[in-house]
Amino acid sequence: HANHPYPSAAHCEAATAALASLHGPTSAPSGDGACGGPTNVLDSLVRTILSQNTTDVTSLRAFEQLTAAFPTWRAVLDAPEGAAEDAVRCGGLAEIKMGRVRAILSALLAEGRHAPGSGGCEPSLEHLRELDTASAKRELARFKGVGPKTASCVLVFALGRPEFPVDTH
Repeated sequence: HANHPYPSAAHCEAATAALASLHGPTSAPSGDGACGGPTNVLDSLVRTILSQNTTDVTSLRAFEQLTAAFPTWRAVLDAPEGAAEDAVRCGGLAEIKMGRVRAILSALLAEGRHAPGSGGCEPSLEHLRELDTASAKRELARFKGVGPKTASCVLVFALGRPEFPVDTH
């Protein structure tokens, strides 16, 4: 990307080669739940949002508690005020994260992005599977709280795209 000269494609290829020499070759995740990630694109996005500013263990617990309390994304939208936040409180920043999740869910429904067979009630991001990587990344990044790293994580883990999420830390 023009605004971020590093790491360049060559640097990423060198890093991949170095890691493969240490750990053996691998390929990009297939989008079938590789690396323990969910296969559903919206599940992957929510899980990644919940992982922001916390540990993997804590964010997984928050995601599991949220989906146990609210088995559908529509149920999250229809939940009493504060209930979804309580479910993910262990992951920190519950109000901010759930505010962003609700805004995404509402936007998807308003745009007619719903799961087939749900009667328009269940939001979905599965349409991203049909888009090229750049378009899918733009679609994800339009949501508040979804930056380049979050978008790349969803592209890698849910869609099996050749992305390289980088954390500034």
